[in-house]
Amino acid sequence: MEFLKTWQSKFRTCTEIWEECNTKAKEKKLTSDQEAQMDILFKKHQSITKELKILEERAETSSVASDLFHNQLLPLLQEIKLFWLKNGYSNMLLEENGRVGLKSLNGGIALPAIYEEVSLTYDDYEFFHQWLFVVKQNGKWGLVDKSLNVQIPFEYDKIFRKPGAPNHYILIKDGKQGVASIDFPGEKVDIMVPVEMDAIYHVPGWDLTLFTKDEKWGWWFPDNTAYYKNYCYPECDEIFVQPIEEVWKMEDDQDEIFIVRKGKRYYDIVYFTSK
Repeated sequence: MEFLKTWQSKFRTCTEIWEECNTKAKEKKLTSDQEAQMDILFKKHQSITKELKILEERAETSSVASDLFHNQLLPLLQEIKLFWLKNGYSNMLLEENGRVGLKSLNGGIALPAIYEEVSLTYDDYEFFHQWLFVVKQNGKWGLVDKSLNVQIPFEYDKIFRKPGAPNHYILIKDGKQGVASIDFPGEKVDIMVPVEMDAIYHVPGWDLTLFTKDEKWGWWFPDNTAYYKNYCYPECDEIFVQPIEEVWKMEDDQDEIFIVRKGKRYYDIVYFTSK
């Protein structure tokens, strides 16, 4: 088992990563010059979207609309996204009468100021495509969509989006943690990892969730491409994961594996994907 020395067996918890990102994000505030710059970007966005709406009503100008969308709107959206990510998350918060909501990235309102708190997310995809929001109401956290429909009920002590996973959420209640999955608003929310774990861990680059309970390790794959069972209750003493950088060096027909230890015995867990 000499090669295991180069594999990963120590991981950061999702809670630790989120708290670190949240602390850094709250330190970011737009200066007056940056706010003026953002106003200019907002006005450009509003002008282009207004023109696109007019063109959309004229079916015969579809090629013009397509050109406007791809050559002007998409580059502008990227510019706006990078601006927010670089300069300030906290300025996204909308505060009114002691309540909090969220501004949209193009200058509008993504979420009205009716909640006690809003949990920001720091992955650029999920941060930019705002359709699910973690919010606090009556002292508890839940998840709502942009129409304010409740997707995860307000019964948790904390909820935050799992790092690097757009549709997966860490649920914390009474000191225990689990993972919820939702693909689209209105669809059933699945509790993929029951809220009874001591900690949920982030595995960089892998579509894999590790967790511990009573000092034992388990895992969950969020898809059906695993040869082995997708969910394993915590029963392992240690889990070794091949660094993702090494995985991407493999040929398409090679198996990617991680290894678990139970006592003195080691077991290969095969995970196949097409790269």
